[in-house]
Amino acid sequence: MKVTRVLAVLNKLSDSNEVLSKSFELAKKFNAIIEVLFVYEKPLFDISELFTNNNIDKNAIKSEIKNEISKLTTEDIAIFIKINDTANRVWDLLRDDKSSLIVTKYNETTMDISEKNSSPIYIIKQNSLNINDSSASALIFESIENIESCIKSTKEFSNNLELIYNYLYLAYSDPIDPMLSGFGAVDNEILLQTQEEIFKEIKKEQNLDGEIFINGMNQELTISQYLNKKNFSLVSFCNIEEFLGDSIFEYIVNEVHCDILKL
Repeated sequence: MKVTRVLAVLNKLSDSNEVLSKSFELAKKFNAIIEVLFVYEKPLFDISELFTNNNIDKNAIKSEIKNEISKLTTEDIAIFIKINDTANRVWDLLRDDKSSLIVTKYNETTMDISEKNSSPIYIIKQNSLNINDSSASALIFESIENIESCIKSTKEFSNNLELIYNYLYLAYSDPIDPMLSGFGAVDNEILLQTQEEIFKEIKKEQNLDGEIFINGMNQELTISQYLNKKNFSLVSFCNIEEFLGDSIFEYIVNEVHCDILKL
């Protein structure tokens, strides 16, 4: 995975320590430059001291951010201060650049940022600031195409990796022609068995453990329940199908307790 820039996205000054610490950690890992974007999402009724006369005290905000940065580096870091529309503010800076990594704390703007930007995004959810190489992580995917690249990219964040293949099993209803009744279901069973065999080969080749889920379920557990039960430190998403990917991604992001990486 090529990362040349890390964009730390803040909506609250209280998140500065977590977001900046993680951003600098990842920027160091990839030898990337770092920039900071603070977007003040103005509520309907605002009594904040930072917001007066339809404007914000940008100098005060920048000063507080610089103070946090000074604890991490002596270098000058570009800081952008904006009001409202976080997702589009991010897009204005990155323009879907695949070599830029967004780092942000999970909040009400997170899904909007993810949906409107195709740059990879790291979402901080857990209290721990650092994920070391021994921490367990999971890679969720719905297509095996270029899976080796997904595995390689995720391993740059965490070496201890488990694969989770969410196979999208599309059950057919019985066709109008009774002579063809059940044909689609049989065909789907064959496809499922084939995918299970392919997944076994991937695990063997990559020397990794893994589980296959059918439409988000494995026996009695949903993917999010399984992730929380295993207590992963990081969950990575790659090759998520577009027609279901956003809803599955959003559901899991909202339900799991660990950090999230969307490649």
